[in-house]
Amino acid sequence: MASLPDGTPLPGKLFIVEGIDGSGKSTQLDLLRKWLTNEGYVVVFTEWNSSPIVRKTTK
Repeated sequence: MASLPDGTPLPGKLFIVEGIDGSGKSTQLDLLRKWLTNEGYVVVFTEWNSSPIVRKTTK
């Protein structure tokens, strides 16, 4: 399991999906989110530019 430098554990998985516009990324992610939720997993969805650091550097 990954952890922060202070030893705080970072449980979970990160899924990154890439593809051209209209290729069905959003549809597939929605299906995956629904399936994982139905299986009892906690799902957090975020856009690539939701981080203030990323947003600032891509302006």
